[in-house]
Amino acid sequence: MEQFKVVGKIGEGAHGLVLRGQHLVTGCEVALKKVTLKKLEDGIPNSVIREIQALQEVECDYVVKLLDSFPQGLGFVLVFEYMPSGLWEMLNDATKPLTDSQKKSYMIMLLRGVAYLHSQSIMHR
Repeated sequence: MEQFKVVGKIGEGAHGLVLRGQHLVTGCEVALKKVTLKKLEDGIPNSVIREIQALQEVECDYVVKLLDSFPQGLGFVLVFEYMPSGLWEMLNDATKPLTDSQKKSYMIMLLRGVAYLHSQSIMHR
């Protein structure tokens, strides 16, 4: 984590905390997903290994890219490209309602991303 500066919190989910970060050398903005292992003596869970392996192989314009991953403390950090706004925020921004055409376009992109993942035998949940 020493190569990144944390600049904010993006969210928190079932698998860990997601932070907004900046690479100290390149200045590139990233999303840092911190996954904490529950029991270190049990080793790295297969689900974490599978997620990292699957994401390393994903090459699709409609799926966020995994840039790096590394162990940290009692867990792992997954470094993703940073997306400045999420679909959820855009759909729920009452000040800028989406047109039907925009909704259709976003739905097509979302479905293309999910279809690509399914073609690679990856399930999104």
